[in-house]
Amino acid sequence: MDAIGILAVVAVCLVAVELAFQLALAVAAPWAGAAYGGRAPPDHRTLPTRYRVASVVAAVFLLGVPWLILAEGRVIARGPVPDRLLSLLPRVLAGLFPLNTFGTLRARHPLERWGFSGVAAVLAAAMRGYCCQRLADRSAVDPRVS
Repeated sequence: MDAIGILAVVAVCLVAVELAFQLALAVAAPWAGAAYGGRAPPDHRTLPTRYRVASVVAAVFLLGVPWLILAEGRVIARGPVPDRLLSLLPRVLAGLFPLNTFGTLRARHPLERWGFSGVAAVLAAAMRGYCCQRLADRSAVDPRVS
């Protein structure tokens, strides 16, 4: 497996961890303190409804990330998505994941601050490396690619 494949697998696995956590929160797992910066009321073990809905939305978003990485890497069929958009979206994610890392570093709960920020940081680095390597590969084939 080449570097792109390894980075894609790392990214997909870490997204799967985040996806599982969001789905667990959405179905009332007792981890409210370790999510959303500890904003859940202290007397709640599970998230209030509005945060559970937010976890569902996050899970739907996260479901698309593995598809995007694998489709952009030509591991699975890309469907009707234009090539230009498919190559742009991983770069957008590579920019969003560091923001997620900074957000989790500000969390109150140690699991969210040190555990999930570590996952987010590795995911951000994997996405950055993946995008840079894909761009380098494209530039080697077509020097007009930037």
